[in-house]
Amino acid sequence: KARDYCRNQGIDIRNAMEEGTPSLGGYTVPVEMANTIIRLVEEYGVARQYCRNYPMASNVTDIPIRADGLTVNYIGEGASITTSDLTFGTAQLVAKKPAMMSLLSTELSEDSVINIVDLITTEMAWGFANNEDNQVFNGDGNPINGIATTVHADSKVPIGTAAAITLDDLHIAVGKAPIYPGANYRWYFNSQMFNTNVAPLLDALGGTTQRMFEEGNAMSLLGYPVTFAQAMPANGAGMVGLFGDLSLGTVLGTRRQVTIKRFDELYGATDQIALQSTMRHDFVVVDPGTANNPGCLISIESAA
Repeated sequence: KARDYCRNQGIDIRNAMEEGTPSLGGYTVPVEMANTIIRLVEEYGVARQYCRNYPMASNVTDIPIRADGLTVNYIGEGASITTSDLTFGTAQLVAKKPAMMSLLSTELSEDSVINIVDLITTEMAWGFANNEDNQVFNGDGNPINGIATTVHADSKVPIGTAAAITLDDLHIAVGKAPIYPGANYRWYFNSQMFNTNVAPLLDALGGTTQRMFEEGNAMSLLGYPVTFAQAMPANGAGMVGLFGDLSLGTVLGTRRQVTIKRFDELYGATDQIALQSTMRHDFVVVDPGTANNPGCLISIESAA
């Protein structure tokens, strides 16, 4: 009777073991867990790639910098030559120590299908690269003075907004840069700033050159390569563009490379593992420019 009733009511009869019903075998089938994590993070590390890297032998390092050259004087026959001196200044690096720490239970370390320790160390390395780029490009003195807050006013090209940038602004930036021997100038933009506000200026010019086909994905602007620096603002107030040679105009000092330590006993009372990461570094702009003499770092500054 029960079978007939179920059939008449359209109720399916299942009397075999199945994974769809937990008590009939479903508990024995584990839920699949992927053993990788998709890390949707921006790419950083531009500063360390293009700045002049300087190994610090002490916590404070003074770097000599040429300040002024010899003076040329015209003299008459038999007259004494006026002497002049080559003068120097210094840029000082003082090691600063960023740090981070993460705690995890031993159970998580043992049972996770993800190698959680490797993931955390990868995140630590990414975090330091992110922080370093932010300090180099945007640092406000807490604790590092970055490019945006250091370059002289005469080394800046002011614009109203990021969206209001023009080809004239880009030409002015290139024109301000001094012709230093061996200078390798390039552009630095946030990718959103470049593709939203700068690239359309080039598209509006029209035409396709053979060079564009030959270079493929290599981007250039007014004959100089373009590098994406995601630490720079995409819009709003601030340094939305930079034209310069970081290897000539800046020094990135390193007293201690990124160091990661694992502590298994320190938190033994709670049966936890500690992962600690530190580094020691500093950054200084050595060519910020002066009044009427721009340096080799030309900032495009948006007011809003």
